[in-house]
Amino acid sequence: TRGAGDVVTVTPTINDAGSGFDAWQATTDTSNPGARLAGSRASTTVTAPGGQTVYVRGIDRAGNVSAWSSAVVPMPPAPATAPAQATAPAQATIVLTGTSVNNAGDAVVGTTCRSVSGPCQIKVIVLINGSPVSTTDGEVASGASKSLSAKLPATLQRQLARKGTIKATVRSEVTSDGTTSIVNTPITLVAPDAKQVVQARAAAIKGSSDTLTVAARCKGTLAARCRATVNLELLGTGSGRRAANQVTSVGKARMEGASGTRLGAKIVLTATGRRLLKKYGTLRVRPVISISGKKFPGPVVLLGGMSAGDWIRAVLAEINRRGEARADLNAILDYVEAGTMTPQAGAAAIEKDIQPARAETLARLRALAPPPARLARVRTEVLEAFVVSLAADTATAAHLRAGGKPTNDPNSHLHVRATDIKTKMLADIAVAAKPLGITVPPARNLWP
Repeated sequence: TRGAGDVVTVTPTINDAGSGFDAWQATTDTSNPGARLAGSRASTTVTAPGGQTVYVRGIDRAGNVSAWSSAVVPMPPAPATAPAQATAPAQATIVLTGTSVNNAGDAVVGTTCRSVSGPCQIKVIVLINGSPVSTTDGEVASGASKSLSAKLPATLQRQLARKGTIKATVRSEVTSDGTTSIVNTPITLVAPDAKQVVQARAAAIKGSSDTLTVAARCKGTLAARCRATVNLELLGTGSGRRAANQVTSVGKARMEGASGTRLGAKIVLTATGRRLLKKYGTLRVRPVISISGKKFPGPVVLLGGMSAGDWIRAVLAEINRRGEARADLNAILDYVEAGTMTPQAGAAAIEKDIQPARAETLARLRALAPPPARLARVRTEVLEAFVVSLAADTATAAHLRAGGKPTNDPNSHLHVRATDIKTKMLADIAVAAKPLGITVPPARNLWP
């Protein structure tokens, strides 16, 4: 029932033959219907100009909600005292249904036209601190919704990526039947999410055995912002033992900043992670960066330090793990010298099998947590032996590829040097291992 002005009295008729009628709602905006009214209440009032639709729905005691029933508010009658006088055109209005920033750097403004006499001609202006920064226009049909895109300037996109959000104002100038109305609506521009991680690095903090730093860069458009979670996954212990109780996460941190810039995070082990670190001496962990629903694994890092015994056992295990490589290399050189394999085939075999095996072992030895200070020199010898061996293999493969033979290989001195370093390394390891009850195999069973 129409009352004075735009006030409308709604008196519904609602029946429920099941659990019984409990409550009802009346609104002009079904996306925001407001509070529920008790079923005992006979009527309510809403503000709705002529031509607008009013919606009503009921709720039974079981919580079931009916579909919306609707009725259009009748237009008010023309003034009876001046029937010949023309009425002023109805003023159109625009309702903002939402704003966002897309990856192209456009401010996307959702609009709905409320007009009873044709479409709305809209001009949308985005203002920052009262100054216009972007403008767009368009036509929206009466009662319809439409999104309009206004390109943001590059400087504002960069600022949005750095800050994440920026306060702004949308000024909508709406024209219908020659009448223009202006409405200013405060909004918040939110930077879109970057889509992927393009680089990730991790390292243990010196002087701290339970903290890891993670650095990464995210790939995104000019306005995009990286909003990521870094989860520290436990892979095992430095001595090769599996972690107890299948624990998979031992730390977490947030990482946020403009895409394309270097971002950092510090991850401290959880109480469980610290307990495992104390028990095993070192933990093999990997940061996994989650962004936009995707996971990007970072490099494997060892946290903590290793005891002398654990480090020696781990080193022996690593240099024995691919121990056949030394015999394989000698066999390849013998085949080439005997003429049963061409020098080029020998080079290809070294590059395919020997070099990757040595490089993998070198990487795994470098990844081991450092031993006590008294074994620092031995660690240097271990790494140097594989560095020199890898260099010797690379140089020999190049010599063979050029058609040379092992007997005239000018790089033989590198192999001799690697052997000398290995012999010294094993002797020093044996001295350190004897008091710990660890047996070091004979040199012929080890490589390089």
